[in-house]
Amino acid sequence: MPTAAELPKGISQADIESWYDRFRFYRHAPSREEILEWVRQFEQAHYSIAKKVLDHVVLIRDLDIHQGYRDALTATLGWSRNEAQRAGRWAFVGLGGQAESGPAMLHMFREANELTSDRYQSMFVSLAELPALRLTAADTVIFVDDFAGTGDQFVNRWEKYQELIA
Repeated sequence: MPTAAELPKGISQADIESWYDRFRFYRHAPSREEILEWVRQFEQAHYSIAKKVLDHVVLIRDLDIHQGYRDALTATLGWSRNEAQRAGRWAFVGLGGQAESGPAMLHMFREANELTSDRYQSMFVSLAELPALRLTAADTVIFVDDFAGTGDQFVNRWEKYQELIA
């Protein structure tokens, strides 16, 4: 633990402990030293901003993500787990490449909505597979990704995605 003299101006030992406690449930929880290093990357005049950022970080647990995915699919018109009750055909696509968050989020989406059995496999497709599905206006495509970020990935690629499903 750093001494009070080693702490950046305006950052207290209590601040470090509070952030450490808040972030300890994160998948890759930062150590006290890593939190301190993150703050120190700012100029001294900006330490108060760094403190506000850390004070307002919201960590979303996997259970919360699962609930969000369940709520979203349940609220989608035409959806039913029973194929005979679904409106049109359905396709679920994880956004981004294999090293990006979309495929991981698609897996969580499947788990959350109890769609992991083989009978649902055909609904989970890649972007490249969309044109071969020959979807119509009666069909539904749901793009799945994480809840964080700027949204730029989807916005910047929408023209391409639209061509794949038009």
